[in-house]
Amino acid sequence: MGLVIIKCGNPGDEEHLEHLARYMSDDRKLMNGGNGVNYTDAKQVAKQMTNIKEHFGKTKNRSHVQVILPYNEPDITAEKTCEYTREAAAYFDEDYQTLYCAHQPDEECDYYHSHIMINPVNINNGKMMETDPVSLKPFCEHVEKVTSAKNRKRQIGLCDDLLLDDPLLRVRCAFIAVRCMISGVSCVDSCFSLCYNIII
Repeated sequence: MGLVIIKCGNPGDEEHLEHLARYMSDDRKLMNGGNGVNYTDAKQVAKQMTNIKEHFGKTKNRSHVQVILPYNEPDITAEKTCEYTREAAAYFDEDYQTLYCAHQPDEECDYYHSHIMINPVNINNGKMMETDPVSLKPFCEHVEKVTSAKNRKRQIGLCDDLLLDDPLLRVRCAFIAVRCMISGVSCVDSCFSLCYNIII
């Protein structure tokens, strides 16, 4: 496994939140689950996450954080993908609402992969989740442990739609998307704005 992809939603984009929840709950999934949400109902997921944001006055902050974990090892199975998904998502259980699912290879990604959608508002103190490379390093270490990945170099992509008004970042974004695809991960879209190499 070579990439941990982090994508952040725009403030107030609750419609996309529900759309993403539906995508993660439809018939393409191998399994799904959640923490602090009714993961069987996409509309309820969006509402429950919005309720936490309203409670802490954080409705103008990022709508969600999405983690995508593609598993490009040759021996990966559907069962392993489901196991990895559950264990990777468990990292956030104490502090965040999550919705997660495992997907088999499809038109968007050539590999088995996981999606974890996170409400970035901490349910215990209302603080926003930090998505910079230093803050994400413990999660990457958790994924490393869960998957027993031998490749210790992690390429962390932080997708921040708020930054894409900057023409220079658009150029960097396109370059990074190409670089990621060359590395063998096809489920990377062109909205990357920042990319970091982290050695765990």
